[in-house]
Amino acid sequence: MDLETYRARWPEEDSSPGWDAIEDALAAVYGDQKPKHYAPALHAALGGPDPIDGISLYRSTAGGVAHLHLVTYGFSQLYYDEALLGKPYSRFGFELTLRLRQDPADDEMPSWAINMAQNIARYVFKSGRWFEPGHCMPAEGRRDRRARPAGRAPRDEPAAGHRPRAALSDVARTQAKT
Repeated sequence: MDLETYRARWPEEDSSPGWDAIEDALAAVYGDQKPKHYAPALHAALGGPDPIDGISLYRSTAGGVAHLHLVTYGFSQLYYDEALLGKPYSRFGFELTLRLRQDPADDEMPSWAINMAQNIARYVFKSGRWFEPGHCMPAEGRRDRRARPAGRAPRDEPAAGHRPRAALSDVARTQAKT
């Protein structure tokens, strides 16, 4: 995209082209579904501990299994920045997605998964290191008495469309206790 097209599509400098791109990719998968959305009470830019601007949760039955699809907003550049035009990726160039098995009748927010995403973000933002397919994070301890982490392994997220750098997907698959 050239500068003229960028300015025409987002005429206000307080717009959010990166956020729009994530929402467009998810709308192609989930249509008009309104996700649950989590935003930190105090973002890191304002002195809070949470570097991710937001996390949305979509209900899905992809693959024949009822689950929540959690998607972060903030590892990539979300807001207007002309200096990023022509770059291969923005900021870290990925977003986290997690697929969490959950009974469709369960309306509880998976706070452990939201906290885990923010903890991963703290690591990435502090260290400057990102994740790509083949990287591994150990799954230590239970995050929720109803869930059992089976492992965390980065991979591409085909449902989210093209990403210039690999997306971190399925970092926390869980199984309901039987």
